[in-house]
Amino acid sequence: RYGLVSEENAYQKRMIDFFERFGYPDAPVFVIRGGDEAQRRAIVDGISEQLEVDPMFEGRVFGRLGAESIAEVLLLQEPGALAELREQMGEEVDLSSSIEKGVPGLLLAVEAQLLGGLDAGTAESGEPEKVDDGLRRLGQLATVLDLRLKDGDVDGALDELLEDAEGEDSKRPETLPVDARGYLTTHDGESLLIAVFPDFKDDSVDTYAPVVKRLGEIRDANRVEGVEVLLTGTPVMAVDDEKNVTKGLLVSGAATGAGIFVILLLAFRSLRSTVIALVPLGAGVGMSVGLLVYLYGGLNLVTSSFAAVLMGLGIDLSVHLLARYQEELRAGADRIAAIRTAVTCAGPGVFVGAMTTVLAFLTLLDADFTAYGELGGISALGLGLTFLCAMTILPALVASPRLSGGAKPPPPMPGLAPIMAGVRRWPRVWVLGGGLAMVAGGACLSMLHFNTNYFAFLPDEAESARALKVLEKDGAMTPVFAFTSAPDIESSREMAARLRALESVQSVQSVTDMMPPLSEEERLEKLRKSFEGLRAPDFSVLETRTRTRDELVGSITAVVDALDEVKFALEQAGRETAAVDQAREAYKALSVTAKALPDDGGPELAKLEQLLAEVLGRAWKTGAAVAERGSYAPEDLPALFHRRHVARDGSGAVSLYVYPQGDLWDRERAETFAGQVESVDPQAAGLAMNVHYHMSMVLSDFRQAALIAGGLVFIMLLLNLRRFSDAMLAMAPALMGWCWMLGTFVLFDISLNVANIVVLPLILGIGVDAGAHVVHRVRQSAEQHGGVARLEDLFSGTGGAVLLSSVTTAVGFGGLMMAEHGGMYYFGLVMVIGVICTLVASLLFLPATLVLLGRAR
Repeated sequence: RYGLVSEENAYQKRMIDFFERFGYPDAPVFVIRGGDEAQRRAIVDGISEQLEVDPMFEGRVFGRLGAESIAEVLLLQEPGALAELREQMGEEVDLSSSIEKGVPGLLLAVEAQLLGGLDAGTAESGEPEKVDDGLRRLGQLATVLDLRLKDGDVDGALDELLEDAEGEDSKRPETLPVDARGYLTTHDGESLLIAVFPDFKDDSVDTYAPVVKRLGEIRDANRVEGVEVLLTGTPVMAVDDEKNVTKGLLVSGAATGAGIFVILLLAFRSLRSTVIALVPLGAGVGMSVGLLVYLYGGLNLVTSSFAAVLMGLGIDLSVHLLARYQEELRAGADRIAAIRTAVTCAGPGVFVGAMTTVLAFLTLLDADFTAYGELGGISALGLGLTFLCAMTILPALVASPRLSGGAKPPPPMPGLAPIMAGVRRWPRVWVLGGGLAMVAGGACLSMLHFNTNYFAFLPDEAESARALKVLEKDGAMTPVFAFTSAPDIESSREMAARLRALESVQSVQSVTDMMPPLSEEERLEKLRKSFEGLRAPDFSVLETRTRTRDELVGSITAVVDALDEVKFALEQAGRETAAVDQAREAYKALSVTAKALPDDGGPELAKLEQLLAEVLGRAWKTGAAVAERGSYAPEDLPALFHRRHVARDGSGAVSLYVYPQGDLWDRERAETFAGQVESVDPQAAGLAMNVHYHMSMVLSDFRQAALIAGGLVFIMLLLNLRRFSDAMLAMAPALMGWCWMLGTFVLFDISLNVANIVVLPLILGIGVDAGAHVVHRVRQSAEQHGGVARLEDLFSGTGGAVLLSSVTTAVGFGGLMMAEHGGMYYFGLVMVIGVICTLVASLLFLPATLVLLGRAR
């Protein structure tokens, strides 16, 4: 999503500049697969027809490359066709007048051409193969016209007409892959595609959603059994992504809340204590949501995990205060004294734990990805607010007998005695083993795999994800492409050639594919000769003229009579007449069809002549303009391609879209592609470029964030504990857990991605929480027991709180794993692993180190 990165970023600025000049190029794409070829084509026709009558998509649909869609370039593709036709018809035929008279006028021109050939002796003396070929094609034209008037299989007749045309495939524009009938297709020919180019004002879901909804309705209205119609593309995936994030928020939030409630209920054995622990959390989360909406307007891909993160971290504050309060009650203190001791003794640890996590979040503020800055900002504010609520609301609730109930505390959490015994018995084993594992884990940092594919966050069964796999595997119309621009059409021709020469480029969409060089094969001279001395037809006359059946029948009869004379001439010359016989039968069949029409020729004849007026009119206008101008201009482009490729600022600049070769989610391939495309256009932009640059930015941002987080956390510990050795001890479980976490990722082949890479700085802040509480308790216990702390004090009170807070934090992040959205799932997974690693280090490595140092017994 474009809004996730700061507009000040150089690569982001390139992309925004392109959008301002050319608009948003991202296109929803229909993928039609399965069934037979005829079924797929019928669905493309049906969907395209419905799209074209919708104002939202009119003139912005590309499912088939037909004469209607590229009329402007027809005479540019065949610049000598008009001159050749004029020559064949002879000087006595007024081509412009024939066109204005519609189908009957053109048929009479054919009659004149046949009779002119007889007068010149072409039929008898011309090359037999050439004469027969011309007569066959004349008959095929009659068949096409016949089927058009009967609303029959015109495409099939056109296939037959064109199948022997020399070089026909090479003349087809290469802008997008199309099949023999001009249908947009995948390169492997297994699926048909429909690309839609709506005029998006931005990339917000509010902009995309109405378009995607309407496309889905049209798709559903054209479903056929046995044929799968899928909808994908960046706009569609953005909408699907938001739906999955919203659903994931509800599911993970409910799972997190329920999980934390059950764990607290089991730990405190009291519904009142559980509710009291949750009240400050609820207040903090509620205020944070308000701030989120006020400051950022809502959630995005990265901040979508905010609620579960805040619940998992915020509950720790209440847990430590309540655990110490209950420990004091078990020691015999009264309610007021117990809460006062909890606030004054556990409070500093709670403060340090909260502030170190806040600092870890704040390191994200400087990231080029504004989404990470938003996550850091709102999470830091939310945790700060939750800390204030815990330090004020919770003591007030506990101090009230009416609200907190009886002062009888639950027994200490079970299960910690065996851990304490293991630490006391084998301290060297835990320290040595933990240290070696830390070194091994730290060495895994360079082995971590970073998955750049953020399209993979959608569930595999999602329609847009399944369709995307088809496009990515094939390379046709994939949303991962780059865009460049050239100052004019001829410059873009040169740029397209240079881009196509790059080994990392699969294809380039360029308007020049439809506009061959005018210098090639004397195109400009041929084009000028075609229009020389020729009056432009009045195409409005053709479109609105009065039509009659009898006029049409008479013109067909005239052609049949001319063919009779051609046949007679061939027979006199002793030549074969099979070709002329075939043409005569075709025109006779056409005559039968024409005689069955209504008096006015019927709607099919009107539609045909209106189509001729539109297509010939656009082709004539463009061809004549290019012939006069002597060069191409943006206005020569068909409307669909003009909208997609021509700059909106009137500069005449045109865009090119560059599709990569192979899997661009491979970082090395992405780097190669970006470098090679930039060698042609240093201002190239787009997702295919950003795959490399954004991932480099993300990795750089989070390496820096982890270093800064580590430094700030240590400074906070040093200021709070006022002793370097204590600060190091408090920091040790976080560092050790961090390294263990990296080793676990490599061991189980868990990848980092744009959603979960925040684990690198966050675990340092979160992991210090447990170490800070343990060191604080060691110092307090040492003061009471002659300078050496007792392990019982650590494990019976603080140890239980550390275990409980870590478990609730893990549950908070684990709730994210209930979401179907891949970003939320993998973020939850890595955070759970990190929390568990720091918990083990806090309960085993740190106490064992204290025993070896003689600071605990």
